[in-house]
Amino acid sequence: MLNRINDWLSIGNYRVTMDVGLLLKHNVGAILELAERVEHAGIITLYLHVNDGEYLHHDIIAQGAAFIKAQHREGKHILVACGAGRSRSVTFGMAALKEISGFTLLQAYHTIYDQHPLALPHMNLLRALCDYYHEESEYETLWRDVHFNKE
Repeated sequence: MLNRINDWLSIGNYRVTMDVGLLLKHNVGAILELAERVEHAGIITLYLHVNDGEYLHHDIIAQGAAFIKAQHREGKHILVACGAGRSRSVTFGMAALKEISGFTLLQAYHTIYDQHPLALPHMNLLRALCDYYHEESEYETLWRDVHFNKE
């Protein structure tokens, strides 16, 4: 499963990261991998050890966001991938849209959800993101939209 969010960002699962043909077909030039270490010639990859459901340390969010911003500046199409492509990858995809497009976290989630209706970031990941970006007031709305309304 590879979900193209916009012209520079896709979200996917671990299986997608192993399919070089699919990565090339979608012009993926960089991968932020959150499940297992993956390496392919010609594709820049950063692996960050992130456990789904655990609160993210701010330095991990910063590392992921910095990698995505750097690859975006280089004109790369970035794939953010985790085990199932639903929680950790969506969390970092939201950070990417916040950092690069200036979205609020709520706007970022809805942008991702429009292209990836299975997006379901864990509440601890959302809490960490809201804390990191000082959008604590958005947490209640974000949590409700992610887990109850989804409309």
